[in-house]
Amino acid sequence: MKRALDLVAGEPALRRLAMAVCAFSAMQLCLNGFLVSFAVTGLGWSLPLAGTALAVAQGAGLVGRVGWGLVATRWAPPRVILAGLGVAMSVAAALVAIAAPGWPVPAFLAVCAAFGLSASGWNGLFVSEVARLAPTGRAGEATGGMLAIAYAGLVIGPALFSLLVAGGFGYSAGYLAAAGRRPMSGWSA
Repeated sequence: MKRALDLVAGEPALRRLAMAVCAFSAMQLCLNGFLVSFAVTGLGWSLPLAGTALAVAQGAGLVGRVGWGLVATRWAPPRVILAGLGVAMSVAAALVAIAAPGWPVPAFLAVCAAFGLSASGWNGLFVSEVARLAPTGRAGEATGGMLAIAYAGLVIGPALFSLLVAGGFGYSAGYLAAAGRRPMSGWSA
């Protein structure tokens, strides 16, 4: 494990990706782990409707996992797409955070689709970019090191999100924090 992490830390291009993967994986798990609870408690939705929102996000993530690879193959470099996905998932998380009970269901579902397309659709493109940037013969090692960093995001992101919710700041504050925005005082949805 140390050798794989040293490889990631020692290669500048991999090091840059490592900074992103922790945040990307944290965002993905915050989307998947808290969206239903937010929709029920913050928007007043029924469990089946809240589950539909998550299903929309997950379906879009599936499309993204295949689609972003196609886009990278034909139209844009992977690093540009990954940077765009980082911005898109941040914007989508912020939009979820500001959603209110009066929002039309189709509008929120559209945000969920964008959130899933970005926050759950990045994985395949990311791993292929790690393999491409790895030194010859070390793609598996680089991918392993990168995935160890990704798992750190899977543990840290939801834990911090949960602390915000448990501390009385609410789900909106958790999504704003995931988006890299400072939660506003008084937000409790």
